[in-house]
Amino acid sequence: MTEAAHDREIGPRQRKRPASRPDPQFGQTVNGFETDSAAVILEVVTPVIGSFRHCARCDLWFDEAGINARVHQEDLAAYPPEWREEWARLSDLIRRIAQYLGPGARVIITDARSVRGLWLWMRGIRRYPAFVLGSARLQRPDEARLWAWLAQHVQRPAPRDVGFAGL
Repeated sequence: MTEAAHDREIGPRQRKRPASRPDPQFGQTVNGFETDSAAVILEVVTPVIGSFRHCARCDLWFDEAGINARVHQEDLAAYPPEWREEWARLSDLIRRIAQYLGPGARVIITDARSVRGLWLWMRGIRRYPAFVLGSARLQRPDEARLWAWLAQHVQRPAPRDVGFAGL
């Protein structure tokens, strides 16, 4: 069948867009999240500390037995204190950034040890924490530099109460 005959019978061929590309009608999809095209999407790439999880059934059983929270606390306590303190500082910073960007923004935290983290590592992000805003990237900045970078890219003045603690 020729292409003209195909178009007459079925209609013109349409190309489907991959889900990861921006779609002007529906916004864009980032890590499976559908967003408004005008929304600010900040991705924070960092090794995430966490607790070992069991299967869903075991987790439910451990919750009912009252030992799940204790197991997770023991898992988290096994990390060195410096890592826990750094994670607490980064978590606080991410909360302040989310408040600064406003309710229409999305802050996505990506574990550097995940498949997406590996993909970003292959694309040049190798120092953590790293911040990705569109095509702009900032790796392992101090806090003052991070706020200046954010202000420049979202075209909004940086907050006045910015601390200068290193990450």
